[in-house]
Amino acid sequence: GVTLEAGLVTDIIAEVNQQSGALPLLQYLLSELFEYCEGSTITRAAYRAIGGVRGALTKRGDELYDRFTPSEQTAARQLFLRLITLGEGMEDTRRRAALSEITSMADDRAAMQSVIEVLGKSRLLTFDRDPNTRKPTIEVTHEAIIREWRRLREWLEESRADIRMERTLGVLADEWTQSNRDSSFLMRGVRLEQFEKWAETTQIAFTQLERDYLRASAAERQLIDSEEQEQQKRVAML
Repeated sequence: GVTLEAGLVTDIIAEVNQQSGALPLLQYLLSELFEYCEGSTITRAAYRAIGGVRGALTKRGDELYDRFTPSEQTAARQLFLRLITLGEGMEDTRRRAALSEITSMADDRAAMQSVIEVLGKSRLLTFDRDPNTRKPTIEVTHEAIIREWRRLREWLEESRADIRMERTLGVLADEWTQSNRDSSFLMRGVRLEQFEKWAETTQIAFTQLERDYLRASAAERQLIDSEEQEQQKRVAML
C-alpha cells in the first residue's frame, strides 16, 4: 500500500549490490523506512535520514541505547554479549539463548526486562521457543547487527577473552547439572584458582547456575582440604 519515490530503488540497489549479508540489511532498512512514510510514500529524504542501508541498524541501535537509563545500558551490554558466538578467525555469529539464562544473569531484572521489550519492538531481537524443551528463547534478529553496529563491535573487542572464559564456565556448569551435580564434575586445582581470580575482575555477568558452580567448586576444595588436614593429624598421632 505504499509507493517509493522515484530514484529510491536505484539508490538502495547501488548500495547493497555485491555486499555480503545484503538481504538482512535490506529487510531491516525497508522495515525502518516504512515508519518514515510521508502519507503513502517512502522518500529518498527518509532513506538519507536513517543513514542508508548500513546506517539504519547503527542509527537505531544508538538511539535506543542513548535513551536507556544507566542500569538499562548495563543490561543491554550484558544481553548482547550473551547473544554472540565468537568466530575465532571467522565472523562472529548470533547465539540463541534461553530467556531464563538472560534473566538469571541480570542484577536488575526490571532493567533487563525493559531492554528486552524495547529491543524486541524495534526488531533487533527475535523470540521463539526451543524445539525440544519448548522454553522461550531469544536471539539477535540479524547477524548484520553484529557486523554493522559499531558500539556492539567495540563491546566485543573489549570483552573477547572474558566471553571465552564465560562460555567455558557455562559448559562446565551445564555438564555438572546434567550429571545431577556430581562432585567429580567440579573444578579443582589451578583451573579453579584461575576462574576465581577471573571472576573477581571481570565485568561479565554470571547466571545463577554459573555462580552456583563456582561456589560448589570452592566448597568442594574446602572439604577436601579439611579432610586432608584431619588425615594428617591422625597420621601424626600414630
